[in-house]
Amino acid sequence: MVPNVRSVSFASLDETCLSPSRTAAYMACAPHAVAIEVGRSTIAVRFSRASAAAAFAERFADMLGHQAPDVVIYAVALDGAAYFWLSPDRVRRWPEDPSDELLVFFADNVAMHEYLSTSTDVGIHAAVIAKGSRLVALLGCSTAGKTTTAIAAVRNGFALYSDERCILQDGRVVPFLRAITVREGGRSAILAAGPSGCAVDDRLRE
Repeated sequence: MVPNVRSVSFASLDETCLSPSRTAAYMACAPHAVAIEVGRSTIAVRFSRASAAAAFAERFADMLGHQAPDVVIYAVALDGAAYFWLSPDRVRRWPEDPSDELLVFFADNVAMHEYLSTSTDVGIHAAVIAKGSRLVALLGCSTAGKTTTAIAAVRNGFALYSDERCILQDGRVVPFLRAITVREGGRSAILAAGPSGCAVDDRLRE
């Protein structure tokens, strides 16, 4: 049975390394590149599957970049497993053939982990909303309700910077506008509060 992305995390990946010959062979199998911009930084992910690259691009449609990348991550599904790396001496491995959804999920997590590990930027697992000149970071573990709370705030006049990551560059928060997934319970709770006159309501009903 293919695992659901909600049942796995970055910690689900094994650590391994690749020989120079396998590295070259696997890199050659990843021609499909998608670049995203996080503030002033550009991160490229190279996929072995065109379908996964397209799904990743859709996930980050509001952050697609065209500059030369500062970081290049590989996401290769091959030989019944998946491999993710910035450096071939520290490879994250999923020991099964992944669905595109799982390949994209892990590529997202590995890309952000490696980017934050190799830059001076700071990343916090938090939703970020703003009103006027003030920003609020909503911290909590997965399923704590960060996304639901952030969307409820948007319905009440706040701007959304991110529902997932608070990224700081030189003391400033930069937007991380990845596509949002709202669980059914959160969606129902938000709509139960009554109409807001906000376009978000229509998207939630969809």
